[in-house]
Amino acid sequence: KAHMIVFLRKGYEETGSGRYAECLGDVTVIEKVVESNTQSGKSAIFVGFSPNDLWLNKTFENKYYVFASPLGQAFSSPDFNEVRTLDQLIKAIDKGIITNAIVLSQALADAYGFIFVQPYLNVEKMGRFDPAIKSGISLFGNKFRPHKNLLNEIRAAKELQKSINQPILFNVDHHSIVNFLEQLNEKVLQIEYKIISGLYDRQKLYDQMASHSIHIECSFSESFSYMVLENALLGVPSIIGPNMYWFGDYVSRVSNIDDWREIHNAAACMMAYDRNVVSQTAFQDNELWQAESIKTVSIL
Repeated sequence: KAHMIVFLRKGYEETGSGRYAECLGDVTVIEKVVESNTQSGKSAIFVGFSPNDLWLNKTFENKYYVFASPLGQAFSSPDFNEVRTLDQLIKAIDKGIITNAIVLSQALADAYGFIFVQPYLNVEKMGRFDPAIKSGISLFGNKFRPHKNLLNEIRAAKELQKSINQPILFNVDHHSIVNFLEQLNEKVLQIEYKIISGLYDRQKLYDQMASHSIHIECSFSESFSYMVLENALLGVPSIIGPNMYWFGDYVSRVSNIDDWREIHNAAACMMAYDRNVVSQTAFQDNELWQAESIKTVSIL
């Protein structure tokens, strides 16, 4: 990884932003931006904070802010939080409080003159897998937001259950989501599902993910999906939408993510994919992305 100073907001360690921060440099977890003043240097990257908070840092000449969302979902977030953050970010750059933004999408970088840094995964915590163990159909991504296409994915997975007789797996901990799933199960789809909770420990998460038969993540917008990459590194293929153009042969892209039948058909075909090939190909991609990322960050 690059040797950049990175400040990550406490509580974000096991999120996608936390995984991204690990690849940008040497991470220090802090609760408030003012705590970053204990270190000094020419440049630092801040992850998980509000853009307006960065004026509290007085010790770094160049301050870079990670905006981890894709442009496509900015207006679909609750109370327009993400588009408000984008507005604050651009204003902070104009005032010289922030040097520039680091983003996970080349298209977003091109739209506003931000810096694209290729995401990849720190694989030091990645374990091995047993290709013979298969426990269910993974819908493990952050599905409970408007742009995540949950109903089409569930309906496709339900059809897949007819041939493989495995539960649909959700990774949730919040009681409101559990209650929502119970209502959905009764009134909408009548599916067989299993809730996997307590997976904030990354090794436990990877142990669970390695046993998946297939991962389905056909969201309407995505800046990058660590879930797809992590599943692939562990030998599990994914079904994704055309917007995730960067993944290799270990995924199947559907052209219409609003058609559960196409999602199902793609999943049924990918079930037979060689898990060892999936893992090997994903590791090759990840190594290339790592080199690109380090090269970009080293010149900041």
